[in-house]
Amino acid sequence: MFPLGLALLPGAVLPLHVFEPRYRRMVADLLARDDEMSFGVVLIERGRESGGGETRSEVGTLARVLDLRVLEDGRFTMVTVGTERFEVNEWLPDDPYPQASVTPLTDTDQGESFDGDALIARAVELARRAGHEVEHPGEVSVCATFVAGTIAPIAEVDRQRLLRLRVPGERAVAVAEALDDLEAVLRFAQD
Repeated sequence: MFPLGLALLPGAVLPLHVFEPRYRRMVADLLARDDEMSFGVVLIERGRESGGGETRSEVGTLARVLDLRVLEDGRFTMVTVGTERFEVNEWLPDDPYPQASVTPLTDTDQGESFDGDALIARAVELARRAGHEVEHPGEVSVCATFVAGTIAPIAEVDRQRLLRLRVPGERAVAVAEALDDLEAVLRFAQD
């Protein structure tokens, strides 16, 4: 497990620089396995990313390693992508790094229908208004709610809320609410 100051959504790309000894050990253990390299990412709700002792979220996302580089001094850089969501059943001892027993978190049903492309387009438009250089991703392989939540510059607590919701229609409402808040902030900043 890799607790971070962000909530990783499915489909989101996450570059990492691994320098702490405990996480360097985690990456070395991943490299020693024969299967697909992935690990859990959870939001730190209180505390700091380095040093331990933080309060961690109970819902997170698996990060699959797409690219990994070993630096001369033993640090790593890697690019990962969020895949499946999970719920933490139990935190295990942090020896040598954080570990947990988890259960996959799947959607229960579709819920109310929504226009995913319109949701993504609105997220792109608001991100651009906020000064971010983003493009509409075109065809997507994960739920549009996660794509819109990744694109829009919204708070990590809003992204964490999206991870917890198990009904896409409810996530669409949550994304729309976060986008409404962002739009209000942008309007206020322009006045």
